[in-house]
Formats: sequence, structure tokens, C-alpha cells
Amino acid sequence: MDISSGLPVEAIKAFEGVLGHEMEARFVPQVLEAGVHLGNRRAALLGRAMYPIDVEFALSVMCWWPFKPPVSDMYLEAAQRFRREVIRNSATLDHHVPDEALRMDWEELYEKQRTGDWRKVFQLGEAD
Repeated sequence: MDISSGLPVEAIKAFEGVLGHEMEARFVPQVLEAGVHLGNRRAALLGRAMYPIDVEFALSVMCWWPFKPPVSDMYLEAAQRFRREVIRNSATLDHHVPDEALRMDWEELYEKQRTGDWRKVFQLGEAD
């Protein structure tokens, strides 16, 4: 995965700045890479070029974007397990996030997060 795919340098720096306040600096490149990858995938599914809002959406799916409504404890716990899995092996990212989740609008995503319905947004390993 390439962190710069489809985003201007200024946007990448802005995302790095926001994410740097949310996590250890050593994870920022991996997290942003995952967000850009899913953002590109979302834009392709919607039949258009990727915009920074697609990266924000992808980061919100994983609860890595701080500018969103509160999420349920159940969703956050599952998202934390999902994030650990992604950081360990980013090659499995596409397997864990179905196309249907990336086609959601913001309200639908926020509703799934509020109610804890994470299985419609991402999948974890068999044991989860």
C-alpha cells in the first residue's frame, strides 16, 4: 500500500497531525496507510476519485478519527481488536472490511457505531 495514493501532500500532513494526537507516532504511518487504502477502495466503489473525506470515513470505521459522534463500548472494543489485527497484518485489511460497509453513508456508519453493530462494518477472526 502507498500512503500517497491520490492525496496531496498537504492532506497527508494534516491527517498525520490529527492522528499524532490520538496514538503513538510509530503507528501513524500504518494507520494512515490503511485509511488511504480503504479511502481509495470506497471512492472506487462509489465510482469517483478519492477525496480526503473518504480517508476520514475509513479512519472513522476503525475509530481512529477523533471527529465523530461517540461510539458504543461494544463497537469500540471490537474496533480495538480490529485495529490490532490491521497493525499486525495490513494485507488482510480488504478481507476484514466488506464493500457494503464502505458504501454506507455517514449516518448509517454512525448508527452502527452507536448501537454496537460492528459486524456490519468489519469482520474479525473466526474466534471473535
